[in-house]
Amino acid sequence: MATAGKLTRVGLVRHLVDRLGYTKKDATLLVNTFFRSMTEALLAGEGVELRGFGSFRVRSRASRMGRNPRNGQPVQVPAKQVVYFKIGKELRDKLVGPKEGGTGQAPQEPESHLEG
Repeated sequence: MATAGKLTRVGLVRHLVDRLGYTKKDATLLVNTFFRSMTEALLAGEGVELRGFGSFRVRSRASRMGRNPRNGQPVQVPAKQVVYFKIGKELRDKLVGPKEGGTGQAPQEPESHLEG
């Protein structure tokens, strides 16, 4: 399902069509609505939490002095807003194993996951 080592929006649509029986039109609408809802929440300054997967929130970065990598001259880097992702416990445990002091048991597999 992934293209060149990454999952794309088209891949998500294909997953909904192939695995769950949605029409391509309905699957596209679902995926686009999901991402639009996440974007609107972040633009409104709200966090987005997907339990077991992770959470997204907007952080403010202050302006700072940086260096031009080509000539080493100092440059002012303006303040900006960035999206920050914090991985959820279930996903972290699947990717890197449980934290020290954890139960040592692997979490149960969900009924449907995104592997092809």
